[in-house]
Amino acid sequence: MIVGGYFLGVPLMVLMAGPAFAISGEIIKILLIATGVIFISGLFGYSIVALGLQKKMIKFYALDAVISVAGYLIFIPLYSYWGAAWMTVFAETFILLATVYVLHHHLKFTPKFNIAFKSLLASAIMALGLYIFPGLNFISALIVGTLIYLVALYLFKGVDREMILELAKNKKDEANNN
Repeated sequence: MIVGGYFLGVPLMVLMAGPAFAISGEIIKILLIATGVIFISGLFGYSIVALGLQKKMIKFYALDAVISVAGYLIFIPLYSYWGAAWMTVFAETFILLATVYVLHHHLKFTPKFNIAFKSLLASAIMALGLYIFPGLNFISALIVGTLIYLVALYLFKGVDREMILELAKNKKDEANNN
């Protein structure tokens, strides 16, 4: 999503709001980084809740709020929406790191990056594909980028045939139950 957004952020905003809003596509590129961090942080956050460690996170949320508000007050007047976007990335990354710290401190849990590394490799291949075909319209680029990513992820064994068949089976079972 982050890598695809780098290539498609501006075309998406032009498609949605017109050429006058092309600059917002640049901001989306930054905010997609925050979105990716939020996604990962959410996964760890569910672990925090399941383990009853929410109270351990309060000091980190408070510190994040103080730093973020100060950062927004400093950087928005200096850098406008760019400052706001990068402070959002900082705030979300801070919480992700705090969540990983709490999990590691209490469980000696350290995340494994095997699948993430495969996903990054597939993203790099997708980026190369989108870079090679810069003239595609938004919908075509979205389809081409998605296909390149999925094929590369499959080839790097980020997903395997059994996983795909299981997902298809679950989807079919779900459709039959409705």
